[in-house]
Amino acid sequence: FKSREILAARTFREIDGSFILACRSIALPKEIPESTNSVRAHLHLSASRCRPDPVDPAHSCVYDYVVCTDLKGMMFKSAVNQVMGRATLKDIENIRHHANTVLRPKLYPGLQ
Repeated sequence: FKSREILAARTFREIDGSFILACRSIALPKEIPESTNSVRAHLHLSASRCRPDPVDPAHSCVYDYVVCTDLKGMMFKSAVNQVMGRATLKDIENIRHHANTVLRPKLYPGLQ
């Protein structure tokens, strides 16, 4: 969202073979003041779970994503739907990049 900013803390854990990422808004008004060019939205909770696909665990995964946020201010529903869809895809692209550049070399050091 170009007109919104979210200041959030997040944690990443592996639980029972699934990777969990949880986020929520934090308040740091002195350290990171709100920008004059945007509205600071409030992220109540965001959680995602990535786990191996039971049908094809070696080559694919299942990604569950839940987000509850107050974007603050007036926004059209159609714009929110488009942006949230793009944000979810961007999140998946970031996870894919992390898996290929960080996790794969750690798990399979000899694999090119």
